[in-house]
Amino acid sequence: MSTFVVDTHALVWYIDGDRRLSKAAEASLDDPTASLVIPTIVLAEVRYLFGKRRIPISFGDVIDAIEGDPRCVVYPFDYTCVQALDEHLDLHDAIIAATAVVFRDAVDPSTALVTKDRMIHATGAVKAIW
Repeated sequence: MSTFVVDTHALVWYIDGDRRLSKAAEASLDDPTASLVIPTIVLAEVRYLFGKRRIPISFGDVIDAIEGDPRCVVYPFDYTCVQALDEHLDLHDAIIAATAVVFRDAVDPSTALVTKDRMIHATGAVKAIW
């Protein structure tokens, strides 16, 4: 069993069946034994991006997909995440990466972050898959 924290674009592209999702990311998210952790900031970004017409799927579509998948858990931005923030990243990316660090350190040492974000990959703070 693996734990994957899912970045915004990875989640949207996965749910929408977008071909921009890498094969490695898709395989990770398709794993029936995986736990998929959705940071609350990802949900906020989905709501914002759909409102700005920058993504094709709505907040409701994403919530339906998450609630319909027993592998998914939504994790709130909490004090533990604040302590793990990387000041070299933009705030949204830092919150997502911090959520992966928290899960890696407290729940599953094999936790990886499914993201295309090059800055997150470059930090090396958490294993990133793309």
